[in-house]
Amino acid sequence: MSLRVSHLVILGTVFWVAVIALFVFMQTDTFQKELAASGADEELALGDGWQETKGRVSSVMKLKTGDYAYVLTYEMPHKEKNKEGKFPTMWAMVAGAEKAPLEGQVIKMAYMTEEPVIFRRLGELQFVDEIENPIPEMQSLNTDQK
Repeated sequence: MSLRVSHLVILGTVFWVAVIALFVFMQTDTFQKELAASGADEELALGDGWQETKGRVSSVMKLKTGDYAYVLTYEMPHKEKNKEGKFPTMWAMVAGAEKAPLEGQVIKMAYMTEEPVIFRRLGELQFVDEIENPIPEMQSLNTDQK
């Protein structure tokens, strides 16, 4: 009888080691890149703790580094509406765009329902080809006087 119990313990241990190894592999960069390349990432994103919504681009500014930053504001439809009948909103400052995004555009996106600050764009940004009014450069946060 003890031989069968020891076999069950060994099989159970092997099973859990395999589950943990699979979970660790799924968190690697290689797996995430392969998943994104397969096109399955978007479907997974919307069905696995992610909520689809739309975001609006505003407050586009040119940084001293030469790239652009903007504010992305989006509603959180997984939450209850407020007294005015509107969903709560979240905003995020996004930096690193090589060209100036078109201000006011609405893009398709998704955010994590458990951590709404974590999001991904599902739609492409549109960019301004020629800027008629220069975007003000971001003021330096360095307060040291020289």
